[in-house]
Amino acid sequence: MADDYLSARIAHSRRDYVCSEDYDYNFVIPKNLVIKLNAVVEAEKKKRQKPRYFEVDVEQDHPEGTSEEIIVYFPGGTPQLTSGAVFRMIEFYNIVGKLNAWKADVQWLTPTNWRDISANPELFDVETDSDDLSFGYFGVEAPNIGK
Repeated sequence: MADDYLSARIAHSRRDYVCSEDYDYNFVIPKNLVIKLNAVVEAEKKKRQKPRYFEVDVEQDHPEGTSEEIIVYFPGGTPQLTSGAVFRMIEFYNIVGKLNAWKADVQWLTPTNWRDISANPELFDVETDSDDLSFGYFGVEAPNIGK
């Protein structure tokens, strides 16, 4: 099925006692679908919150080796994912975003000739908490640090 087909579909969720290893896949689905599934997981969490006021153990009656999970899926035979799998995919895309930002920084830094850059360090006094330091504090070696 194409991503456009799934993007037009409504994701469904259900709570069930499952063995989480049965829903652990070695692939990642497109980011827009992960965001959609994450919204469904968050809505399900808000809809059925665990009781906070009474010490009731609602997880007593379930098969051994299973835990209650939120299962999300798109109808039509697509793989069903647990809330943990959706969380891992969200984190995967966060790491990919940071990697892409790092690559952009490296591409910007590589061709830069730092001997030609004249910067005004006073602009960064507040951010670096160095506004009370004088130039004499750094000594004679300060201009040679970047070389």
